[in-house]
Amino acid sequence: MKRVARFIPAALWGSLIFVLSSRPRLPDLPITFDGIDKAAHALFFGILCAWVVFGVGHRGRAALLVGVFVTSLYGAFDEVHQMFVPGRSPDILDWIADTVGAVLAATAIRLWRPR
Repeated sequence: MKRVARFIPAALWGSLIFVLSSRPRLPDLPITFDGIDKAAHALFFGILCAWVVFGVGHRGRAALLVGVFVTSLYGAFDEVHQMFVPGRSPDILDWIADTVGAVLAATAIRLWRPR
């Protein structure tokens, strides 16, 4: 049970992403610049990757690869999900931003963790 509990943060964060992508329109952000949507995708999915790595629990490259793979797969699922949300549409560039965010998070974890 303790091992399953480690995935609760990832499940909650993934649920937040799902809820946000279920909305026809997201609220306006207080700051804006070209590409802010891609930066937001990278940030949100980078955080998801970190939570997945935490859930996996063991150190090493395998946990990081699992984190990136699961996060990228969830990003693809999110884009397919948006096909069924009025006012939303899938965008491969969003999925790429999701995956880039996951890779950046995994890289940061790898550099931050002592070997």
